[in-house]
Amino acid sequence: MVELPLSVVRFQDLNFELRQTTIAIITIITIVAIVTIVAIIAIVAIVAIITIVAIIAIVAIVAIIAIITIVAIIAIVAIVAIITIVAIIAIVAIVAIIAIIAIITIVAIIAIVAIVAIITIVAIIAIVAIVAI
Repeated sequence: MVELPLSVVRFQDLNFELRQTTIAIITIITIVAIVTIVAIIAIVAIVAIITIVAIIAIVAIVAIIAIITIVAIIAIVAIVAIITIVAIIAIVAIVAIIAIIAIITIVAIIAIVAIVAIITIVAIIAIVAIVAI
């Protein structure tokens, strides 16, 4: 068997250690790369989920505000309509009361004029009768 010089044996040992170190470095770099990729994917997924939840929340808030606004507008329109109807009924009632008072006044004036006319005619007839007698 041939014996190798000590320098060759040391070179082979160094070569083996260099290969082991290279494999270890490549393994560490691979693990770091995989962990980094997984972390980036996780961060992107979390940001996407938070963004989707925020968009859904904003849409829900906008929908709630829209519903409240529509209900408020309907309520205001209903209140205005009720107030308008009540006002119209009140105006019609006031006009009717004024018309009734006017009719009663006209009838009363006609009655007073008629009574005065009758009294006047009776007085004239009485005076004429007294004078004739």
